[in-house]
Amino acid sequence: MKKFSKMRYTFLGMLIMAILCATVIPALAAQSTKQLDAYYNDIKIVLDGAQITPTDVTGKVVEPFIVDGTTYLPVRAISEALGKDVTWDGNTNTVRIDEKSEPVTADEVGQAYAKILLADGGLQDCKINSATSEATNTWLVSFNVLPKDGPDAWMAGNGELGDNGWVINKSMYVYVVKTNGVVNLTVIGTGL
Repeated sequence: MKKFSKMRYTFLGMLIMAILCATVIPALAAQSTKQLDAYYNDIKIVLDGAQITPTDVTGKVVEPFIVDGTTYLPVRAISEALGKDVTWDGNTNTVRIDEKSEPVTADEVGQAYAKILLADGGLQDCKINSATSEATNTWLVSFNVLPKDGPDAWMAGNGELGDNGWVINKSMYVYVVKTNGVVNLTVIGTGL
């Protein structure tokens, strides 16, 4: 077996790197980009009989287009025309479309949650300690309850047994949307 000189090893290493770069790098780039043929045909959008002009978040007109027979519309413009809130999460590359919510106060959130708890029928009383806005439409509600049949069923999760059968310092995360003056809550998880 013939010994390769140092120069031959260097040349062989450079050749292998060149082959890898020529095959691997374009393959990786193909995963993140794609060439499209988009057709802009002055597409109009009519919503409930009224034509809308789609714009981006800065107010610049954004034109719909067609790619491979599919018409693409700007999600923000369409969602806002339908009365929805639109947010972008750049960390997860997620467009979030939610009900447009009117401003809501901590008292309104607390009253609405107390009404839900009392409607259950298993409570004698309920007191809201606080309602704190944690994120868009998400609130942390802290409350105390006085169960009709004893505290056992209410001790799961968080909270502690207080005086006279009260379960105190319970908390729950709720998703809150206020539309046309009505506060709607959805429980989304146990609090602290």
